[in-house]
Amino acid sequence: MRLLSRLAIGLVIILVLSIGVITITLINFDPNNYKDTIAAKVKEQTGRTLNINGDIDLTLYPWLGINVESISLSNAANFGDRPFLETKTIKARAKLLPLLRKELEMDTLILHGAKVNLARDAKGVNNWDDLVNPENKKQNTNQHLPFAALILGGIDIKDMSIQWRDMQQGVEYNITNTNIHTGELKLGEPIDITASSKLVATKP
Repeated sequence: MRLLSRLAIGLVIILVLSIGVITITLINFDPNNYKDTIAAKVKEQTGRTLNINGDIDLTLYPWLGINVESISLSNAANFGDRPFLETKTIKARAKLLPLLRKELEMDTLILHGAKVNLARDAKGVNNWDDLVNPENKKQNTNQHLPFAALILGGIDIKDMSIQWRDMQQGVEYNITNTNIHTGELKLGEPIDITASSKLVATKP
C-alpha cells in the first residue's frame, strides 16, 4: 500500500509539473515569432507572398481564437504589383470544448477594411484561378465535412472595397463602402442578412 501511495503521489506530481510546463509554454507563446514560418508555408502552398504587418493575437479558453491585423497577399503572376488582398482586421474564434466533440461552434467572423483586387487578363485568365484550382491540388474522392455540427455566429464585414478589372472586355468596376452583416449561420437554415455598398463603373 505504501508503495502504491508513493507511486500515486509521484504520478500526481509529474502531472502537475507537466500541466505547469504546458501552461507556462502557452502563456509565453508568441505567434508573432512565427510570422516568417506562416508566410513561408503560404508561399509553398500558393506561390504567393503573405505579409503580416500587424500583430497576431491568440486566445485559448473558453474561445480558441485568432486576431490578425494588417495583412496582404500578393497578386498572381503577370497581374502587377498591387496586392490581391489587403485587410486591416481579421478575427475568428471557436469554442474549445465543442471542438473535442468534433463540433465547430464559431463566434461572428470579423473582416474589416478589406481591399480585394480581382482581374481578368486579355486571354481570359483570372487572378484567382491559381487559388481555387491549383495545379498540384490532389483529388479527394472521400470529401466530407470534418465536423459533426457546424455553427457560425455570423459574418461582420465592414468598409470592404472590391476592384474588378476585365482586360478582355475593357471594363473596370469599383465596389466601395461595402458592409455585410448576418445573423447566425446554420447548415440548411435561412440566414438574416443586411448589406450595403456603392458601385462605380470607371471604364468604359
